[in-house]
Amino acid sequence: MDRSFGALAQYCAADMVASLRYLNALGEVSLDCDEPDRLTTIRLYTNRLEELASEALKGFNLTRVRTRATELRTALDQPDYKRRLRDGTAWLAGTA
Repeated sequence: MDRSFGALAQYCAADMVASLRYLNALGEVSLDCDEPDRLTTIRLYTNRLEELASEALKGFNLTRVRTRATELRTALDQPDYKRRLRDGTAWLAGTA
């Protein structure tokens, strides 16, 4: 995860579209996760991006990123998160 998402977060956080794509990619990765520890790691990366975005973005752009991060965390907290993310095709399609 760190190799794929670690350093990328600081660059994505400065742009709303890149942030939304980053969060979508985390959502897609979560579809292949079954272990709670791995989902916790995805939550941590989601939180990190949101924190960085709160320093770099403002207004509508920041609101969109925060909303998407909340949607991902909410989905991951549900036992049927894979179905929720798969069924949310607009969400996974990354309608930025």
